Parts: sequence; C-alpha cells; structure tokens
Amino acid sequence: MRWFAGIWILGCALPLWGEEIVLRNKAIELRVDHGTGAVAVRDLRSSLDWISRADKGWRVKEAKKTGASEIELALEIEGLSFRAGYQLDAEIARIDLTLSAEPGVGFKRLDYPPCFEPSGKGWSLVLPTSEGLMLPLDAGQLPDVGFDPKGVYEPYSPPGLSMPWWGITNGKDGMMMILETEVDAGMELKREHDQFVPRPFWLPSKQQFSYPRKLSMTFFSAGGYVAMAKEYRQHLVHQKKLIALREKAAKEPDVEKLKGALNLWSQGPDHHKVLEGVATDLGVSRLLFQIEGHNADKAYHYPKKKELIARVKESGGLIGRYIFCGEFLPKEDYDRYLKDRFPEPWYCGDVATEGLKDAQGRAVPGFRFPKQRGRDGIVDLSDTISTFRRCPLLWNLEMERNLPGILKEEPYSSIFIDVVGTQPIAECYDLKHPQTRSEVVETRLKHLRFAREQGVVLGTENGAGWCIPEVHYIEGNGTIARSALIEGVRVGTKTFATTPRYEAINLGERFRVPLFQLVHHDAVVTTFRWNYTPDRYENPKMWAKHDLFVILYGYMPIFVMTEEVLKERGARMAETWRKTSPWHEKIAFDEMIGHKALTEDRTVQESRFSSGWMVVVNFGAKEFKLASGKTVSPMSFMTETWK
Repeated sequence: MRWFAGIWILGCALPLWGEEIVLRNKAIELRVDHGTGAVAVRDLRSSLDWISRADKGWRVKEAKKTGASEIELALEIEGLSFRAGYQLDAEIARIDLTLSAEPGVGFKRLDYPPCFEPSGKGWSLVLPTSEGLMLPLDAGQLPDVGFDPKGVYEPYSPPGLSMPWWGITNGKDGMMMILETEVDAGMELKREHDQFVPRPFWLPSKQQFSYPRKLSMTFFSAGGYVAMAKEYRQHLVHQKKLIALREKAAKEPDVEKLKGALNLWSQGPDHHKVLEGVATDLGVSRLLFQIEGHNADKAYHYPKKKELIARVKESGGLIGRYIFCGEFLPKEDYDRYLKDRFPEPWYCGDVATEGLKDAQGRAVPGFRFPKQRGRDGIVDLSDTISTFRRCPLLWNLEMERNLPGILKEEPYSSIFIDVVGTQPIAECYDLKHPQTRSEVVETRLKHLRFAREQGVVLGTENGAGWCIPEVHYIEGNGTIARSALIEGVRVGTKTFATTPRYEAINLGERFRVPLFQLVHHDAVVTTFRWNYTPDRYENPKMWAKHDLFVILYGYMPIFVMTEEVLKERGARMAETWRKTSPWHEKIAFDEMIGHKALTEDRTVQESRFSSGWMVVVNFGAKEFKLASGKTVSPMSFMTETWK
C-alpha cells in the first residue's frame, strides 16, 4: 500500500479518493471520503493502513465535521436514510460509531460499516464462536476437513458469537469491533476472492430502527488476540457486567466446591451405585454429581433421591438436577413420545398460548426430537418431531411455580437449567406476551436470577456472554459448536468416531484460542459439551488430547456415566480427574491473564493466571525445553509459577 497526496492506493483495486475529512490523535488518523463515504484508518504507531470500501449503491447526502473529534455522514442505503457519527477518542486508538434514523422507520437489515481490510499478508480472523478460533484470512490456508466458517454469526447462539466482538490480527497489530448494542445485530463472514471478510449488520427491533445502534473500533499495535479479549473484558468491567467467582462464592459458599471438581452426570439406573463407584472405589473426592438429564429412563424416577442428596452432601460434594423450561411438546406428542421419561409438567405445553411467535404469528420450532428412542446417546434423525420454543416470559412462570417446591421436597445444592444460555435470542410477536430481543435477554436473566436466589450453585448450557453474571458454571462452551456437531450424537455413553473436522477444529491446537477464558475465566467455570465427553471417542489418543485442552484452558472435566459404563471406563475417567483436579483447584477462580504459542506450529502453548501460576502444554511429538531448562514431554504438561 502506498500513500500519494492524500490518496491511498492498494494495488489497482481501490479508486482514487476525492475530498476528505480528517481526524487525528496521537495514535491513529481517520479519513472519510466526502463523496463515497469510504473510511480509512492509519495507525500512526506502526504506519499500518486499514481500508474500507464503499459499496455500490451508497448515496452520501452530507458529510461534515461536527467537532474537533467527530464526523457525521448522512447516508442512504437500499432506501434507508440514516446518519453515521464517527467519534475519535482524544487519546487512545478507538473510534466510536453511532447509527441513527428517524423514529419508527422500518427496514430489513443494514450492513454498515464495511469491513476494514489490512495491508500485507499473514493476517488472521479472531472469532469468539463458543470458546474461540483464530483462522487465516486467506481461506486457502484452512485444512480441507469440511469446515468453512463463512455465514451469519449472531451474538449469543452457539453457531454464532459467544461474545459480541471479533477482530483481525497478524499476531501483534490488529483491529477489533465491539457491538455495543449487540442483540439486534450480528456479523456476516463472507468469502470473497478466497479471502474471509467479516462485516457487521443491524437488524430491526420489531421491524423498526427504534433506537441508535453503536459499535466501537479499537486498533492495536501490540498484543494480538489477547489484547482484544482484554479490551472486551474492560468493556464488561466498565458496564459492571463482570462478576468474579470469588464474589459469587461470597454470596453462595457452595460455589467453592466447583474448584477441582469432576462434573458427572449419572444415568443410573441406580445412582447410589454410580456414586459409590466414583467416590469410594475410584477415590474421586471432589464431585458435582448430577441426575435427571437426557435419556435418564428409570433413573429419572429414582425412588431414593433424598438419601442420595444426603449422601453427596455428607461427602462434601455438590448434588444437582436437570430442569428445562424453554421448549415443549404439544400434549399429543408429549403423551406419545416423552411422558414416560420426563413426567414433569413444563415439558408439555399449548402451542397457541405458550409458543414463541414470529412476525407472521407462527410458532417457532425448537429442538428436533427423534420419534424412535436412541441407544445410549446415538439417535436416528431421519424421523423426527420438533419441539416448540416457549416464550421466555412463560419460562419464568414455570420456574416460579415449580422450583421452590422441588427444592423443598428434594434439597439439591445445584441446578442445571438447559437451553437458557444457548437458545438464539428471538423476538416474540404474540400479543399476550410480546418481547423484543433486548427484553428477551432481560427476561432470561430474571429466569436465571430467580433460580440462583434459591440458594443453589447454578449452571446452564453453553453460556452466551450475557448470562455469565447470573451463573456459576456453563456446560458446553469448550466445544466449538460450529464445527463440532456430528449427526446423531446426543447425550449418552455409546462411543463414536471423531471426524477429521472435529479433530482439526475442536481438538486442534492450530486454530483454537481461549478467547472466552481470557475474558471470563474468573467469572464462570466452563466445560466441554456433555454429548462430546472424551470417553466416547473411539480413538483413545483423542481422549489424551482432550485432557490437555481441559488443563490448558482451566476447564472442569465432564462425563456421563451409567453403572455398566463406569466399570469399563471409570479408571481412565478417574485418571483425567487426578490430572486436572489439583491444577483446577489452584486456578479455578483466577483471571487468565495470558496465552501464547511457544512454537511456530502451535504444538506447544502456555496459559498464565493471575495468582502467579502458569501451565505449558505440549501437544507435539517431540520434547520441548523451557527457558528455565525444564522439559515438557510429548502429549504432556507442566505447571509452575511465573512470579
């Protein structure tokens, strides 16, 4: 890229600019083309240029400088007239963008601003989907394993963004965008000329613009993806949305019991035998023992729950159960397919009165449910029925009506509420219980808060960033949902073959990065998904690699066991716990303050934590020598203090 008389030229692809409006601070310079609306930023610290391209069809009605650090554009895109206000921070390399339109104006989707493209080679996309990925912007560098990340990423859904931001980095320099008004927004990752191009978009709220939309752009001259994650963490701290586990444990002391725990879902049928097999025979002394999950069969109707609860509590562990209010089956389907396994009333509902409705008044479908029973977590999805999503306002009614009575009769110390942290945020157009996306988030927070205030350790599925202030653990964010899901694999114990895509992305050190942990490690305890537990991998080498990621990221290990499967795999499961538990006890409530690859091929990686502990994990086939002179064996790890 070259600079001539106020004009940037990138090869021959960028047209010459016309009249410009310029803002500058000591870190960056912002230039806006008066005629086209195209925007460019030069990082004055590194002389690096970032270019955006104006789309065809943009109409710039007005462009003006409205203050020493502000530029305002009046634009029309696809019939929508709006104003874009760019404000340059007085000191740091940050630009705030606010989009506004006339109250009540309707639109379908607004794609703005365009993607900023860096100059040069060697750039990667920083993508907080589930835990996090760092992918080459050059799409041709992705392995041929059937994984193409292009598509729509809406915040707070597993195939989308777990946190409302993304970035581009070369390992040092970079830029990130944070969706400040995130629920009616998203990012689309396009593939153009074999390059990935990320771009924000905005959705209407109940079909209208309704309120100003905001995002921020921050430019980095050092730090790469770690600096980006920490920038977003500070954003949460500023909004008072980051609540540390230590603060949560001060209100609910049992949260301390998550440190070093094995998260075990028992499918019985005799939960006492599973518990004794794990705690007594295998010597697992720190345990989150959970019952009444998917495919529980007779274990769901276990007659000795009170005795089981007392036994786990006496041993110093946590005892929990499963609850799911977010989706339901109509009565006819419920009676036929589900009642024998899940007898509680919230699994059955009336579509007309309880269903989440779209803008056309149609009930929104949910989870695909196989008509034929699966065997041990492997199901045939060729013949399914669909659940329906319940409006979140009615989740709260079900919770308030049922949970206090359950806990009075059966005093569990932990509750796992499925779906709340993973179901996409969607509006409800039912006239009796309407909800905007923003109201849905607030309603779900109230749902979790009510459960937590019953005095339990609270967990939910996957764990979109919005829910973290109200929960203590999340099951699933460790699994990269966009690349992980293997057809027919549900919660259970039957083994399955991992695919090349799963191994390259979910168990691959080349592309995984702990973005979620760099932001939230000291605020919530995280696991892989409960249907992708490592004991189910047919290739035992994958279990060993899975364990190393649990250690590197500071996760809690999770398993699903029956009496019979425990006999086969229990000893190896206990080995996982013995590897991970002492380490997790040390760092479970710490901030992850750093992460980096120590080798170019990323086979050796290091994580650092705020208490002064660090771990080096060697995924490779060769011994690795640390600067201290110590060595880390292949497929092994070493912990030590760094301060």
